[in-house]
Formats: sequence, C-alpha cells, structure tokens
Amino acid sequence: MKFQPRTLTCALLAVVMSASTLAQNKARESVATAPAAATNPTFLFRSLSISNEWDGIHAASNTNTTTLSYTEPFRHAANSLGISIPFATTSDSASIAESPSHPFASPAAVTSTTGKPPIVLGDISVSGQWIPWLTRHNGVLLTTTLGAPTSQDDSVGKGKWLVTPSVAVSHFWGPHFLLAQFFQQKVSFAGPASRPDVNRSDLDLYMSASPRSLRWWMTADLNLGIDQANHNHTPSSITASVGRGLRKTRGGSLNGSVMVGAGIGAYRPYDVMVTGGISLVGFQWKQR
Repeated sequence: MKFQPRTLTCALLAVVMSASTLAQNKARESVATAPAAATNPTFLFRSLSISNEWDGIHAASNTNTTTLSYTEPFRHAANSLGISIPFATTSDSASIAESPSHPFASPAAVTSTTGKPPIVLGDISVSGQWIPWLTRHNGVLLTTTLGAPTSQDDSVGKGKWLVTPSVAVSHFWGPHFLLAQFFQQKVSFAGPASRPDVNRSDLDLYMSASPRSLRWWMTADLNLGIDQANHNHTPSSITASVGRGLRKTRGGSLNGSVMVGAGIGAYRPYDVMVTGGISLVGFQWKQR
C-alpha cells in the first residue's frame, strides 16, 4: 500500500492535533482539583482575574495599577481571546489628572484640589493565543497582543498603538515542575508623533514548581529586555510568586497569589514591585 506525501502529512497533523486536544481536555478537567495547572502557559483556561500592582520607582512617581482581565478559550482550548483593562494612580497624578479646558490652559490652572490622586484608565489591550503543538512534556504557545492608547495620562499610557507578537516554549516533567522560555517584540505602529516610539525585545526565563497536592505553587521569572528605541537600554527585572487554590467553584478553581519583584541594572523598570491578585480559573458560566 502506497501513501502519498500529502496523505501522510495530513495523518501526522491529525495525530498531533488529537494529542493536543486530549492534553488540553485533561488539563481543563483537572484544574479544579489541581489549581497549579494554571501556571502552565501552554494550558488555556477560561479565567477572570483582578490584580493590583505597586511599582516603587526611585526619584520618580510610584505607580499603583489595578487590572481586570478575562480570557475565553475555544476550539478545545487550543485558542483563546483575552482582554485586559488597567486602572492606575500615581503619586503625582493629583497635579495632572484634570485635563485643561482649552489648549492654552496652564498646568497650574487645572491642578486637582481634592488632595486625593484620582484613578485613570490605562492602555487597554486585547490578545489572541494559539497552541500549535502540545505533548505530555512540551508545548508551544503563540500570542499576539494589540494595545490601544486609551489612557489620557502620559505617566501611565504609552500614547501609541502597540503590537506585541510572542512565542513561549514550555518543558514540563509531570504536573509538578516546568520550565518555559518566552520571547516577545513590542513595537508601536501609530499614534501622535510627539510621543516616543516603542521598539523593545524581551526574553523571559520562567519556572514553576508545586508539591504533590498541586494545591499551591511557586514561580520565578527572569526578564531580560533590550529597548531598541532608547539607545539599546536594558530594562530587566526578576520576580517570584507564591499562589494557592482557595476553593473549588463553578467547575473551576478560585486562586490567590502574591508576587514580589526587583529591577536589575541602571535602566530597571522599577526598584521594587509587589502584586496581589485573585482569579477564577477553568470555571463554567452555567452549572451542569
């Protein structure tokens, strides 16, 4: 019996996609009892999360950002669409929060007198993800993120339309330990000429470990950045987090986590960072 090359290629592709679907289904079914599965970047779950990040920046305004995010998987969790909506305050936003009533108004004339830094909308982003390959021990995730210049605060938003393609490669040894490498390129392609262009590369080395119960986990991430639009500066950082599944709910898991980080080098993005978050992962809108 003779196999045509095209037939053989289609058969191999079907086997790979079938294995990917089975692995995704297994992960989706187990997230309620093994919340640590949510730390694997090549497993896509329906998730709703809220997090708060505080960045301590030397000789500049500190930033506090609250982000609401939602991700919806489809095609047997091989693809997903997501949206992130950030709201931010800065330690000096009280003096810049109110917009001038006309283009020639002086900053002093529009300074807020409330004495309380208002909340400003950050740059909203939407993303699409695809897992083209997934086995018991390896996986690949492709992501494209589109950022919109929705913030009216120069200290919070970039003021440019951004596109960020990225690739992640994961290697996992059972459900308890994984290593992943991320590479992304963030580029601006439209927006006011008065705002700086964005062109930055990032390489992330990520690790996740969890005990036998898979109810809690620890992660570590080393970010190495190159800012090509700013004299090839190297804004890098390192972070570590601990998280735990709090309870089973609606077929998924309610998780909580805390992350701390520190900037590296002269061009670090921050001195110290602290993030706390809560997320509902792998849940069903309708109870079965």
